[in-house]
Amino acid sequence: MSRYAGFVVKCLNSSNQVVKSVARHDVYFQRMHSTVGHNAQYCASVFGVSLDRVAEINKKAAWSLCNGVWMTHSDIYKVKVISELLCIRHSYVQLECINSEDIDFMIEFMCTD
Repeated sequence: MSRYAGFVVKCLNSSNQVVKSVARHDVYFQRMHSTVGHNAQYCASVFGVSLDRVAEINKKAAWSLCNGVWMTHSDIYKVKVISELLCIRHSYVQLECINSEDIDFMIEFMCTD
């Protein structure tokens, strides 16, 4: 994830005006219609920073986030499932066979179990 955040930052700071303009437009104005914008938003939300501070996401931040939280294998599995369900809920990933009520129920069940 820190690698992708680094890619976004390089694009935002690019000396090529086309790359810089497209990246800024995708991240700041059309993030819900852009893969770059979606991923920048996801990285920022995982690390708890705003989009204008996405440059702070690096390997050190990723390791400190992972090392600061000790979870059982069961907890890690639940987090992965909840993360995937949230991606489906927010249309980052498409899954036609599950409706929004089912997703909400599964997330609530996983969080209160």
